[in-house]
Amino acid sequence: MPTGEEFVVADHLAILVDHKETVKRVTARMMKEGFAPLFSPAEYPEVANGYYAVSFCDPDNYVIEIYTCPQE
Repeated sequence: MPTGEEFVVADHLAILVDHKETVKRVTARMMKEGFAPLFSPAEYPEVANGYYAVSFCDPDNYVIEIYTCPQE
């Protein structure tokens, strides 16, 4: 049970997008801007059926994940 005294650090931001094509477009744009993917755009069935994502690291070392997942 949280006490309110915990130290919380966010180091991962996941952004839900509408389609796999949006993930691909964001990937192309990020790479054009000089960012290399930490994890290539791919399906990750271990997360959820149809989960498709790519992850990048920003200049402050935060992980930015762009993903889509069909609603069940």
